[in-house]
Amino acid sequence: MLIFQKSAGPYGDATSDYRVYFTRKTTLGEFIDYLKKHRKNEWGCVTVVEPCIPNRKKFKLLYSCGKLTEDRIPEYLKDMPLPRKIKASGGWSRMDYIIILNKKKD
Repeated sequence: MLIFQKSAGPYGDATSDYRVYFTRKTTLGEFIDYLKKHRKNEWGCVTVVEPCIPNRKKFKLLYSCGKLTEDRIPEYLKDMPLPRKIKASGGWSRMDYIIILNKKKD
């Protein structure tokens, strides 16, 4: 479901920046479920930027070892389709994702 392509790094703390591509159309809710089921050795933060201009709202979700530790993403956003590419940053077991949602389907 995810393909990681290094875009910068590694930095001094052994982290790198990535472009993350989806192999199929995916909603935010499906991506969150994927993290819980398939990235169980990972922890980090998912930042979601709502598709409203000019005052974009940011929501965060914290996850660790297949569980959500904090979820501040409204339910209505979880049905939104994700863009084909998102950004990520991390290394070893930590990975932070940044998702900027589109108004229209991608």
